Amino acid sequence: MYQRLDPSHDPEDRTSLQKHLQASADKPVSAIIAINDTIVDKLIADLRFLNSDERFSPKRFQLASFSHDVKQHPYLACLAVQPGEALGKQAVEVVVDRLEHKLPPQPQHITIPMQILDLQTVP
Repeated sequence: MYQRLDPSHDPEDRTSLQKHLQASADKPVSAIIAINDTIVDKLIADLRFLNSDERFSPKRFQLASFSHDVKQHPYLACLAVQPGEALGKQAVEVVVDRLEHKLPPQPQHITIPMQILDLQTVP
């Protein structure tokens, strides 16, 4: 939908979003999944601009996204959160353990559980 993934709010991107959403008139789009914070921020800014059209109001159109931080916004309905601090802490532990020769030189895998938040029920 967007030509680039930078955080700028290019009017061409907004027009592209509007055309993309309007092109699906037979099957109206009611939600988009954003791949990261940059895209969700860009989508929210563009949807705010398009909010004068009832089809794009937060009551009829929602976003889901992935993040390292919990955000609240009327458009955001669902958020998968993976805490960046926990990931960084485990990565530092791997580096220290490697420096102390407690780990083999092969790549190590870090797993951090993801929390799914239904933002419509979060106070």
